[in-house]
Amino acid sequence: MTSRSPQAPQRSLFARNPYPRQRVSGVQFYEHTIVYERVFGPVPADHVIHHEDGDFANNSPLNLSAVTKAQHLALHSESAA
Repeated sequence: MTSRSPQAPQRSLFARNPYPRQRVSGVQFYEHTIVYERVFGPVPADHVIHHEDGDFANNSPLNLSAVTKAQHLALHSESAA
């Protein structure tokens, strides 16, 4: 007989990542998205917000840029190499 460890409960996307977030009208949003949109307007379709310095807690508008998902993946692939 083998022993089985209990499975960890499933957690939401917000619970699994370290990005600061804020609740607006009962809905959680990533803080970097709120900051970006207040300064630059809506995030373009099919884009995500990238932290230029790699520090997910640095939500200064000067540190945020909108990039396509493909560009974002490439940026993080380069930094991991």
